[in-house]
Amino acid sequence: MALSTAPAPSARLWPWLLAWLVLTLHFLTPPREVYDQSLDKSNYATYAHFLAQGAQWGAEVIPMSGPYGFILYGHTYSGEAFWLRFFGDLALKAGFAALLLHLFRRAGPGIVRWCWLAGVIMMVPVVDDLFHDYAILLAALSLITGLGERQRGWSWLATGLLGLLALFKGTHLLTTALMFGLVALVGLIERRPRVVVTLGSAYLGSLVGFWLLARQNPIHLPSYLRSVIDLSAGYNATMGYDEPTVILVAGLSLAAGLALLLLTTAWLSTRTPRTLLALLLLAGFAFIKWKHGFLRADGHVFIFFASVSVIALTAWLVGFSALLGLPPPRLTRSRRGLILALGTTVTGAAVIGASEFRLPLVWTFATRVPAQLQDNAEYLLHPQRLKLKLEAQLERVRRTVAVPQIQNEIGQQSVDFFGYEEGLLLLNQLNYHPRPMGGGTFNVFTPRLQRLNAAFLEDSSRAPAWQVLKLQTLDGRLPAADDPLTLGAILRRYAPVLIQRDYLLLKRRTDVGSQAVPLKLRTVMVRAGEACTLPVVGPDQLLLFTLDAPLSFAGQLRSFFYRPPNLGLRVTTDRYPQGHSYVLRPVLLQNPVLLSPLLEDNRDILQLYSADPGNRVHTLRIEPAPGYASDRFALTFYTAPRPQPPVDTDITELLTYRRYPLYNRAPIGLVTQETGIRELSPEEPITLVHAPGSLTWDLKPDDQQVLFSFGLYPPAYLEGNTDGVEFNVEVLWPPADGRVLFKQILCPCTYPLDRGMHRARVYLPPYRPGAQLRLRTHPGPDNNGAYDQSYITRWQIKSGQIGSQPTELPTLVPEQFNGLGVVPVNRLLPSESVATIGTRPVYLVHAPNEVILNVPDGARSVSCEIGLLPGAYTNGGNSDGVEFTVLALPPGGTRVKLWSRYLDPVHQTGDRDAQLISVPLPKLPTHSQIIIATGVGPRGDRSWDHSFVASVKFKK
Repeated sequence: MALSTAPAPSARLWPWLLAWLVLTLHFLTPPREVYDQSLDKSNYATYAHFLAQGAQWGAEVIPMSGPYGFILYGHTYSGEAFWLRFFGDLALKAGFAALLLHLFRRAGPGIVRWCWLAGVIMMVPVVDDLFHDYAILLAALSLITGLGERQRGWSWLATGLLGLLALFKGTHLLTTALMFGLVALVGLIERRPRVVVTLGSAYLGSLVGFWLLARQNPIHLPSYLRSVIDLSAGYNATMGYDEPTVILVAGLSLAAGLALLLLTTAWLSTRTPRTLLALLLLAGFAFIKWKHGFLRADGHVFIFFASVSVIALTAWLVGFSALLGLPPPRLTRSRRGLILALGTTVTGAAVIGASEFRLPLVWTFATRVPAQLQDNAEYLLHPQRLKLKLEAQLERVRRTVAVPQIQNEIGQQSVDFFGYEEGLLLLNQLNYHPRPMGGGTFNVFTPRLQRLNAAFLEDSSRAPAWQVLKLQTLDGRLPAADDPLTLGAILRRYAPVLIQRDYLLLKRRTDVGSQAVPLKLRTVMVRAGEACTLPVVGPDQLLLFTLDAPLSFAGQLRSFFYRPPNLGLRVTTDRYPQGHSYVLRPVLLQNPVLLSPLLEDNRDILQLYSADPGNRVHTLRIEPAPGYASDRFALTFYTAPRPQPPVDTDITELLTYRRYPLYNRAPIGLVTQETGIRELSPEEPITLVHAPGSLTWDLKPDDQQVLFSFGLYPPAYLEGNTDGVEFNVEVLWPPADGRVLFKQILCPCTYPLDRGMHRARVYLPPYRPGAQLRLRTHPGPDNNGAYDQSYITRWQIKSGQIGSQPTELPTLVPEQFNGLGVVPVNRLLPSESVATIGTRPVYLVHAPNEVILNVPDGARSVSCEIGLLPGAYTNGGNSDGVEFTVLALPPGGTRVKLWSRYLDPVHQTGDRDAQLISVPLPKLPTHSQIIIATGVGPRGDRSWDHSFVASVKFKK
């Protein structure tokens, strides 16, 4: 009997198993970078964050990606969902590799399948998005090839992949539905309705199953679908970006070549409904990638070129292999030559385009495969090692983009970001609470999405406590047209608090009423290129507008197959008397948009809260490209109130900070240890005053207060072990008699709340000409200055008001008198009157002495705090007491004693600390005064009589 030489089943299986493992490894996408606050990376980070926080897609958030978008965009490390993404990406790539080998095996012998496989291996990883798009196409082809067959395992895998991939990206849901629709059409034409129903049920079941697996409520799935349609339509209407003409010509030529290849393949292949619909599937996929690349034709165009390279090879596989269960067509030599020449030309041109037309890069598509396998193997075997490396990089980014002053102000209260750098909030580990359509103001494309966001902010139970705002847009668009209803709600519902770098922090206010609806003024028809003079509104009003600009039929075709025609806006303003141009997107202008004052950056936002009229717009012109229904456009103007000025913030201070981020007046002296440290981040300059050190300024006659930010350089407590730094602000009276007005010690190693950047406001006392202002830093309690890298920044010396006449004196405020609470009659604060109890300022009236105060008309009583400094009766202090007396002094009259009390804190413990007193006042004539006097004790010894007065208040 002859022995069988047939290989054992295991011998036949292991090459396929090995190939599957290698392909899975090849297509893995390890994280290769960390996120920052830039546009794309901010979005990438939010996808993992939303999932980790259990946010509900379609209800709470409406991002551009689906719940599994963190897998698609996980090439950018966000610090969240790393392991979930690791196993999710591995499972996805394993399923894709299995389908790839399944189709390779079904294609039968021949060179065609090898060319196709090689092309997929080399070109699919060129663009991140291409893998997931091509996986959808591959799953659809697998379903077509399996129609009518008993072995349904591959069909179940393909259906499951479609359901999963539908939730990767918003447009993937529509793409998978389109692809599955073509599969169902093939089944119906072939009279397999039962198979179509079975597969359709499996597709919907996998979609819902993966939705539930992502902890999403199925009730929200319809809302998510509606939002996806909104986003897709709005993206097409707003995100157009012009490419160079040469790129457009190359793209159109390649599209024409691919269309010719698909038609030729349909003509030369075995023409059956299955073949033709499979080729139609490829054509539809190519159109989707054309739109993906040439709608926003910046770097996106190369997505189209890379996609065509694998689409062309897949067309060969469909038409000239046994993939669809049909025998390959028998072609004459001339026809084989034709299809070979056409396919090679299209594929080669696509590969060159995918290399950004840099021919040396073409070779790297093949040569980088071994290195990619090696890197992916290292990632697969040691993922924790890569995670630690990325965490270190992410920590460096966090330090670079830190906004410590904003961090300290917000704490753990909720905050949202208006702009497109929301990654700043995550990097600073703030409590990010986004409006539904977050992910950047530029992509709130439709009126419905705008209304959803505005309703969120108008609802006090849902709106965040804070907003960080950076007015920014892209593509030269009118900035105020991006998410305009949200911008209006922020201006109305929030008040500015501070600005750090170019990030404006606003706090939700409670002093506003219900939502204000803009008041319609009038509608005008404006001819293209014609100057339109704007309606005049009051100084307390804003001017808004909407625009109706329907497309012609030709414009609609252009929009569908390419992108909408451009629409320009030319305005003349106070700042741009010669005119300035913007790009308009009509879909964004259906809700009222702020037009005047013109908003370009945060300076313009701040001016809205002040009396400054801002950059007023005078005229506008509409400048359309061909494709609109008419050369006349309907403009409707509205008016709305300007935002209310904030109660606790001086807008001029924020504008000064923005103009002078380091200090608004140069110091005359700096004493510090030189370290070379000049900034906390590239946009956050600091002045290092390494303890012990000092900075000194000359004072001007009207200087009233100083505002500044201070802290310790983060490595001093993150990597070093500083014992803290004491910050002092003092005024130097001539000749050089200094008095400390502010004192605070920061110990960030011991007290975490002392970390970050802190703010202070110090009122300056009235002083004689020649006085100076000095900031001093001292080492902490251990007197160890090794890591005392203390700094100040945003130093702003602010003047008080001076009357219009040269002889008028500066306006003084009570805060300038060191805790006294009122302005004394002589308007002076002698240097010997400056004292503190701990950090609390008090007005020293060392016995025997007195302070004279004006009595407001109608005052019926005066209250204040009196006492002796602790040093007068502790640690060796031995005061014999002080007698406090309150006297009335009518105009031109004599002093009348109203009240007195003797304090003896050495012998009477009840006389220690501050004593609150209230003295009734008789009916006094206008311009009367009172005197608070201090007298020495019974021994007549004034050595320890450090008596003080504080917090004087008159009551009517």
